Amino acid sequence: MGTAWLAMGAFSSEDEMTLPTDVARCPGVGSDAEGWREGCETCLRRTSPPADPERVWMMSPPALVAFWCEYLIEPEAA
Repeated sequence: MGTAWLAMGAFSSEDEMTLPTDVARCPGVGSDAEGWREGCETCLRRTSPPADPERVWMMSPPALVAFWCEYLIEPEAA
């Protein structure tokens, strides 16, 4: 795999999938100790490391989730 993918933020140096830099990250709701809101534990917005930690868009998690989080990005979807 070439370094062009690294520069675009599609893959990290360990060849694991990460999100592009223009996709906002979310801290999620909950914690490893207390448990996560449904979907937060595996959501790529929370788990994907930013390509450039100094230039990362952040978003707040939605206050209420009726059936599913509209911002959820499942690992299989990326």
